[in-house]
Amino acid sequence: MSSRQQIPLLFGFDVIHGYKTLFQIPLGEAASWDPQAAKLADSIAAAEARVSGIHWTFAPIMDLARDPRWGRVMEGSGEDAFLGSEMAKARVLGFRVCMPISTRNDYSRPDKVMACAKHFAGYGAAEAGRDYASVDMSERQLREVYLPPFKAAIEAGIGSVMTAYMDLNGVPISGNQWMLRKILREEWGFDGMVVSDFMSISDSINPQFSADDAEAAMHALNAGIDMEMVSASYANNTAQLIRDKKVTMDTVDAAVGHILRAKFRLGLFDNPYTDERLASKIVLNQNNLQTARKLAAGTFVLLKNDKNTLPISKRVKRVAVIGSLANDKEQTMSSWNAQASADDSVTLLEAIINRLGSAAVKYAPGCNFTCESTTCFAEAVKVAAATNMEVLVLGEPKEFNGETASQVDIGLPGTLKSLV
Repeated sequence: MSSRQQIPLLFGFDVIHGYKTLFQIPLGEAASWDPQAAKLADSIAAAEARVSGIHWTFAPIMDLARDPRWGRVMEGSGEDAFLGSEMAKARVLGFRVCMPISTRNDYSRPDKVMACAKHFAGYGAAEAGRDYASVDMSERQLREVYLPPFKAAIEAGIGSVMTAYMDLNGVPISGNQWMLRKILREEWGFDGMVVSDFMSISDSINPQFSADDAEAAMHALNAGIDMEMVSASYANNTAQLIRDKKVTMDTVDAAVGHILRAKFRLGLFDNPYTDERLASKIVLNQNNLQTARKLAAGTFVLLKNDKNTLPISKRVKRVAVIGSLANDKEQTMSSWNAQASADDSVTLLEAIINRLGSAAVKYAPGCNFTCESTTCFAEAVKVAAATNMEVLVLGEPKEFNGETASQVDIGLPGTLKSLV
């Protein structure tokens, strides 16, 4: 606010599945088939983030994923366009800073943030599941499968959209006027802010589209990207592009207008600050923790329950818990865990001990994610033989998920298959 125009700063952060109180990953939330649960989770995340000084979240992720090798599957709602659309609407309404400017006082509330629909669009269809790779698809498939969640978010009143990294049918999304102007602005009537993904404008430089940084900035501005994230293509080239008549002043004014409108809608011109005294009452409070536990219980997928193994019978006196994931607080939090602390997480091993008592539970890590040896199996077998129920906790590390984390083999890593 010390600038000449006294324009407030806009603070954004990746609040993907909770802020300090963590909820299930978005894919897990979708497994509940309960949009209202996702809405509640994001309303809590919004309140925690806003009281901590965050105005804008780079979520929800609306990319449909139909290739399990893609590393960002866990960030979205799966492969179904209908479910993805329902979850998108619910999550937007949970974050809630999304209404027309005439009702600004509603969504500039101190417990709400501006959501961002990403990554527009088709990002989850990258060739061979390789992150950032090209996407080649028909317009029919794009409109029937990959665009519906984004359209649902627009109809729910989302305040911002983030562009995808890749090119669609040869044209980088960061300079794609058909996607960003014709569909998003003209067909759908979106009047919010469009932001590039992390350095995606400078990354769009290639011999077939943009020869250099200036040309990449020109394509992005003319396509309708209002704000550039991290890279400096706009800062370094916009003035000269205007002088060269490659970008009009009206185009720049429209981009600036969308950014200022977002700040007005957030109420930042009225009060750009937060009351840090409220944080201790809102962040990670008991109600939030109890809600997270309740919502998590609705996301579990039970594929088979031979002999009514679950719930665990009171007749079971000794339980073996096997697998390094059972006792790993960091991995329990998964990727994109915002400001959550491992000290606040409870492992599955701790939870079972709390329920049954330490005398009834025996633990063996078996092997970790990268172990290629079976020498550590002996302890796990010994522990299992001394009990009348085994809980085997398997999976992949969080580092296998996220950007540039695509996989060739989607099976269990290391020797975990052999451990089973």
